[in-house]
Amino acid sequence: MRILIADDHPLYAEGLRNFMNSKDFEIVGTATDGKTAVELALKEKPDIILMDIAMPVINGIEAIRIIKEKLNDVKIIVLTSFEERDSLINAIRAGALGYLLKTINGEELVRNLKEVKRGNKPYSPEIKK
Repeated sequence: MRILIADDHPLYAEGLRNFMNSKDFEIVGTATDGKTAVELALKEKPDIILMDIAMPVINGIEAIRIIKEKLNDVKIIVLTSFEERDSLINAIRAGALGYLLKTINGEELVRNLKEVKRGNKPYSPEIKK
């Protein structure tokens, strides 16, 4: 599974990259702003993008919208600290497949990504739907 990580916190993104590599996922790139996330997505064509919402230059919601217009098959999972219902709704409307909170642990993230491969849509249970 080829994954692109988009998060504006370099240390978090690096840690996530290292963890995902240890679990035999192929990380095709790391972006720290929405514009770079779009560029890397178009260049690398990952299977899954883990996208934060609060991104500089282009926010995560707009980056999702742009990517989905050009790469309809890519699966975008929001991985964020925002628990607000509006953020969830806006992300799904933009084209996100799922919405996970950064409070999940690594094994939960791996399990959710494997579920995506099976066609399921991952959501953190804490999100008030």
